[in-house]
Amino acid sequence: MSRAHAALDAVDARMRDAALQSSSSSRDESYLGEVFRAHDGAAYGYATGTRARFVLGVSDEGSRAVDEREMRRTFDALAEAYSEAVCDAFSERCGRLEGERWRRRVDALLS
Repeated sequence: MSRAHAALDAVDARMRDAALQSSSSSRDESYLGEVFRAHDGAAYGYATGTRARFVLGVSDEGSRAVDEREMRRTFDALAEAYSEAVCDAFSERCGRLEGERWRRRVDALLS
């Protein structure tokens, strides 16, 4: 869990840096790339305009390098699924996304 917190801290820091640098222009870039590295993997970050943050951990097991375009597409699709889930007026949630439709969609994106 500490890796997830470290990755979220890194996402927050990048968001602050981007906000300071873009005082005159709008921030259109949501994909933050690699935000945290450990000896056995890395975490990639994404932040929406509404400050929703996503972090995906990738293990270094295997020799396949991370495709940045594929990672960006995955995050874009995850953000879209998240937006649809939180805007669903018929969904019953108490601060958490736990619906079966949400779970299936995330599982399909990450498999």
